[in-house]
Amino acid sequence: MAFKAVPKIESFKLPKRKEERTKLPGYGLPLDFVPKAKNLYGVEVRSLFPTALDDRDIGNGYVNQPLLPLREIEMMKAMENLTENEQWHDKVNDNVITERWKREIMDSSFDITPRMADWIIEELRFKAKIHQHSGAIGFYNGDVTKSDCVVDPDLRHRLLECSKELNDVKQHLNEYTPDSGWTELDVVQPTLFPLIFGRSRILKDKVIGIDDALEHIGQGEIISKPDDPGITREDMVWRIYSRSDINVKPFSTDFQMLPADVQLGSDGMWHLASYINNLHPQKHRELYGVIEEIIDKVAGLWEMTLTPVKDMLHSRARIEYHKVEYEPLSEEAKQSHPVKEPSETEADFEARCQEWRMQHYRVKQPDAGEFRPWAVPRFMIENLPEDQPNPLRIEEPVKLKEEYGERGLQVYVRVLDINLTPERPEYSNEFHVEGQMNERICASALYYYDADNVEGGRMAFRQTTDTGTISEIKYEPGDSVWLKQVFGLDNGAPAVQEVGSLSTKTGRVISYPSTLQHRIEPLRLIDPARPGYRRILGLYLVDPNIRIISTANVPPQRLDWTDGSYNLQRALSNMSVEEQNKVLEREDSFPFTIEEAHEFRKKQRKERIEFLKYQDVAFTSNPVIV
Repeated sequence: MAFKAVPKIESFKLPKRKEERTKLPGYGLPLDFVPKAKNLYGVEVRSLFPTALDDRDIGNGYVNQPLLPLREIEMMKAMENLTENEQWHDKVNDNVITERWKREIMDSSFDITPRMADWIIEELRFKAKIHQHSGAIGFYNGDVTKSDCVVDPDLRHRLLECSKELNDVKQHLNEYTPDSGWTELDVVQPTLFPLIFGRSRILKDKVIGIDDALEHIGQGEIISKPDDPGITREDMVWRIYSRSDINVKPFSTDFQMLPADVQLGSDGMWHLASYINNLHPQKHRELYGVIEEIIDKVAGLWEMTLTPVKDMLHSRARIEYHKVEYEPLSEEAKQSHPVKEPSETEADFEARCQEWRMQHYRVKQPDAGEFRPWAVPRFMIENLPEDQPNPLRIEEPVKLKEEYGERGLQVYVRVLDINLTPERPEYSNEFHVEGQMNERICASALYYYDADNVEGGRMAFRQTTDTGTISEIKYEPGDSVWLKQVFGLDNGAPAVQEVGSLSTKTGRVISYPSTLQHRIEPLRLIDPARPGYRRILGLYLVDPNIRIISTANVPPQRLDWTDGSYNLQRALSNMSVEEQNKVLEREDSFPFTIEEAHEFRKKQRKERIEFLKYQDVAFTSNPVIV
């Protein structure tokens, strides 16, 4: 095929690889291939970051986070609130300001005691030193991180300028995400033109870069459908096994999103080394340069996010709870205690008693101690006082450039508009984790780069909780009132806690691991009489311990990227897929038309919805029992 001559811009060249790139999961390796490495004891173990996408990680407790008292969650919310202040990392060292902050949070709706307020300020002073080093701050066990400075205003402006053409909603490729109520408009969508087993073409003996991607359209061999890993219901946790409505298919044998390869250059920066799926490598070359700069900036946040995930390192408990104690009952409450009716069963009577206890018992809430860091980054050691009273653990951070610089990273890129109108004035979504198992997303970063006439839309997180520490709490058998009042959990219900949310203001990057579920809280119009929008650049990191099939292996699959195809595609847009196949002369019905891509997307969407249901049941499968 011939292509229009477009002036080339120098781009990063793929280096020669030491590893065999044609053997990848689903092509030369089993679809569920897992790399292995020896641990400290010489035992071969799985060498992947834990993820809530895998119910086996959930069942084994690898994604669990420490049990959090409600008051500790309140402390984290208060810290998030205080760090919304401009220059908080400087102001936190001003005693006059911090005394005012303490009064404000104790007088607010937060349940904060003086000791909790003292801890909050001391922890923020500790985090301010990390912010000075990284430009970011971590929240919750995870780590979820936020930064308002890693992407500077100049880079944001360049992104806005380069992406203007993408925001033309008249482009026939742009389509609102199904089930979003005509609000999610994907302008760069990684689920369009994905790897389609049995249809896509893969290069078996070489890889391609950005400059030569278009000239390889149509080349390669058709990739066969891989064997289904055959995970059976017996492999699943019991709550999935018992659900007949769960269609168990964690590894898709039909589809896989295609990430772009990212390589470390001699300049010490991360560079895109293969095309971004659905972003033209020549027409949008300047945007490629902007996105790779943002990837390089965001990589530091991914390191912060993955460090505690790597070694299961959690922060020290801010509030400890060892013994259940209740406030004295009033005489009125005592007199209202239920009396068993003659015809009442023991179960019904106990249920009434439990309801009475829930209504009248008031637990003595635990309080914070004195702030003590649990793990300290190596760069902070020399700044610690010599008389440090508590032993400290040295944090060994994930270093993407040192650990994975030779093999590179893989990143999915998504550009999303959320468009609200007077007719559709609100948007939100449900708790979920990104991707499917064979897409191997371990951490994500969302950059909120533009907005108009919208408010809200905070990003909320929830965790699966390790309830093993409950056995260390002294309580009366049969009593579970304290469980609800101290930890917000119901006896017999899923051990899942909502830990808080982050503001999604323009210019902010939020990074989070795949061990947590997240959702977008309601985003609303400020002025309900006119439309509004929010624009987001989503970057999703493939677990760097494994390589999967990417755009370096699969040439572009779009018919409208071939020479002279624009007018052809416009003519085809009025035809059904069957009619297109009759008039087009294509070997093996390839490359794909936009209409075909949308048909594939419907099938893929159905599969992903089934997987999300499966994942959510797995996430909530561990009950708390006292």
